[in-house]
Amino acid sequence: MVPMQVEHLVKTPEGLNSISNIDKLIIGGSSISSELETKLQTISTQCYATYGMTETVSHIALRKINGELASDNYKALDGVRFEVDKRDCLVIYAPHLQHEPFITNDIVEIFSDTEFKWLGRYDNVINTGSVKISPEIIENKISNLLTERFYFTGLKDVKLGEKVVLVIESEPFDEVKINNLKEQLMRVLNKFEFPREIIFKSHFDETNSGKLKRII
Repeated sequence: MVPMQVEHLVKTPEGLNSISNIDKLIIGGSSISSELETKLQTISTQCYATYGMTETVSHIALRKINGELASDNYKALDGVRFEVDKRDCLVIYAPHLQHEPFITNDIVEIFSDTEFKWLGRYDNVINTGSVKISPEIIENKISNLLTERFYFTGLKDVKLGEKVVLVIESEPFDEVKINNLKEQLMRVLNKFEFPREIIFKSHFDETNSGKLKRII
């Protein structure tokens, strides 16, 4: 399932019961919010996130989401090893799939040649005042503050180069709700991460696989 499907199911007792009838569940296609991961800790179903790309043909790493072995880190499947390039992006060695290494645009924290933590996409990084911000990291920080879908992106700015913008899938909030949201954001985000602008879109654009397009 994709995260949005799981989000929908965990909202109702009937949906939770449906998931509980599954022994093992792979959740993929987009990032999983910290709020959803918290909800999944209460169910018996063994939930996993996998890492893979079109280029690798198949999944090459696995992360347990809930249960005793839950972790933020992906661990390589047999025969796969990792390193990072000068951008701190993941490089994959999978000889059984391809002789040459796969060079990705995924920024990671690497712990060994078989274990890494995914941080975000290099092509999504916002360079604001020479400070590099990974939108996926700040999205995770505020995942429990909004029930609407949202994402962070950068817009050109004369002074900063790029400014951080929060885009929310909704009709515009009223002034009171916007002010309340800004107060909550200030508690969890630093001054570089805090959005200089909040934009509302009635509907997000998506790829054919259901991933959000970070366009305004």
